[in-house]
Amino acid sequence: MNKILTVGALALTLASCLATPVQAGDQERGILYGVLGTVIISEIAESRRHRNDHNYRHNPYYRSHNGGGFPPFRCSGNEVRCAYERGVWERELQERHDAKSRAYQCGRHPERCQP
Repeated sequence: MNKILTVGALALTLASCLATPVQAGDQERGILYGVLGTVIISEIAESRRHRNDHNYRHNPYYRSHNGGGFPPFRCSGNEVRCAYERGVWERELQERHDAKSRAYQCGRHPERCQP
């Protein structure tokens, strides 16, 4: 909400600068356009990021691409510890993909199932 008020204030400032008898110079006008454009672009980017986060959390289509509910990799240690944990995570993710693939193939071709 504060950002909307900021954009409104900047728009009013810009409009008043352009409407005054003594016109702002090219440099001042450029600065105002730059600030206003930056605020608008950051608002659009923030809105898209929130929308994408919402889709990822609430839409099974987005969640299915990381292994169908497999937890995402997170690490908050040093580089060596994170590298080790990343390796473990990738190995477990690969094992999960392999198990899912075997289950699919068994469902698709029951004669190939291994007991």
